[in-house]
Amino acid sequence: MIKQIIAVTSVSLRSMGSRLGMSLVIVISIAAVVGVLLSLLALRAGIDQSISGNLRTDQAMLVDAKSGQGVGDFTTAQIPVIGDLPGVAHDAHGNPLIGTSVNSEMTVNRKGSGDLATTQIIGISSLTSEIDRHFHLSAGRMFRPGLRELIVGNLAAQQYSGMDIGDQLHSKGVTWVIVGAFTDGGSTSEGDLWGDANTVMSATKQINFSQVTVQLDSAADFTRFEHALTANPSLKLDAEREIDWVHKQMHDFDNLLSSIGYFVAGIMAIGAISAALNVMYAAVDQRKIEIATLRAIGFGGVAVAASVLIETILLALPGALLGSLIAYICYNNHLTSAVGLIFHLAVTPDLIKLAIIWTLVISLLAGLPPAIHAARMPVAAAIRAN
Repeated sequence: MIKQIIAVTSVSLRSMGSRLGMSLVIVISIAAVVGVLLSLLALRAGIDQSISGNLRTDQAMLVDAKSGQGVGDFTTAQIPVIGDLPGVAHDAHGNPLIGTSVNSEMTVNRKGSGDLATTQIIGISSLTSEIDRHFHLSAGRMFRPGLRELIVGNLAAQQYSGMDIGDQLHSKGVTWVIVGAFTDGGSTSEGDLWGDANTVMSATKQINFSQVTVQLDSAADFTRFEHALTANPSLKLDAEREIDWVHKQMHDFDNLLSSIGYFVAGIMAIGAISAALNVMYAAVDQRKIEIATLRAIGFGGVAVAASVLIETILLALPGALLGSLIAYICYNNHLTSAVGLIFHLAVTPDLIKLAIIWTLVISLLAGLPPAIHAARMPVAAAIRAN
């Protein structure tokens, strides 16, 4: 059987040149499906890479016990109490390593187009940059507490105009001066502007922190810290590991992006299957004398059917590789912004593997009906039709 399949497939492939135009229909349609699928999923992969790169298991996010949200109102009075809880790490001066931040939006202009966009001013405490081990001041100097100074993330500087050191930004009647630039391990934080927390709170008339991150002595201390935190009735707070909290926050958005990507690619896949079906039926019809002759000299229907399936797969795989190459060249590491985040798109090896799996499924669905048709083709009728 294997020898028959190899022989019939070889005959089929040698005659492919005579139907090159039809074959290219399958290659191009599969390339289009794969290209669209990867371009949409690259959005999700890029966000996941940017967000997950700096996540740690030895940091805890504080969560409001009632709402279950990690972004809310945390009072300044709560911070010293949290600092006394077991498991909290301290710096060389004995200060608890607790990072507090407050968020405010600012309208900026995109480079090139001049379109309006929204970015974040993040007011951070002096300890926030200490517990963020990926933070690095890449140019200029750090902002000074009490002054309306900002440092800009490298991604924001690439995406928006007016982000050079010395530039002034105006937001809600307040003038801010850019004094430095920073990197943060390629995370989405590089799309923000950072300033002094108390200054941002004063300028935006906020009285509470939006987010609190606690550095623990080790990842194993999380349970001890969490129990002590929830046992204190005056705090009314819960804790989650930073990595778990971020993944939970992104869960719904990830699912939305995946659903959109698979839905659009699914519609295109139906079109590709229809095109491939027509091509393979036409190929079988064009080869009916050849197939009838092979059947007449003893080749089985299974061998004929397998050769049609193999031909479909061999035509689809170059399409998958072509679509993957186009998506990689056009989208991988391409800087973009969505839902207030700036990040690089990522066409990862896992996505390319997924695209190849999709291609195999499409080619099997498209090749099976013509394969069965070829296997069941009446030998005498096919010869008489000539």
